[in-house]
Amino acid sequence: MSVQENVDTLYSKMFKELAEEHDNYIEIIDSEKITIHKSDTTFALSLQSAVSALITVTTQLLISDSDIADIVASDLIARSTAHSRKKVKIKIINCYNITITLSATDIMASVQLLTQTLIALITEADIL
Repeated sequence: MSVQENVDTLYSKMFKELAEEHDNYIEIIDSEKITIHKSDTTFALSLQSAVSALITVTTQLLISDSDIADIVASDLIARSTAHSRKKVKIKIINCYNITITLSATDIMASVQLLTQTLIALITEADIL
């Protein structure tokens, strides 16, 4: 399997897992003037998956033993992500003039940590 195919496969697997862990459900009953502001978590999850896949492939390229490379990559990703399942359920019943804001700041914090980990990894490997 080529590096490109490996990255694509890892990305797809990681994105699917992350997307299943983040879900928002909002139920509005007998209410008026409800405003919902929601950031696009799909982009944030996609970015997190891509950086995680790059970390995994980089460790596989740097460590010849694939089992050890997988362990190292899993450990790096686990230490770098603020991993949390986020299933939000909101019920709005008999309300008027409500504003709800949902954001993906927790995911973006994980992306920032993963990016810093990737940069440190390729810097230590003298690639960058």
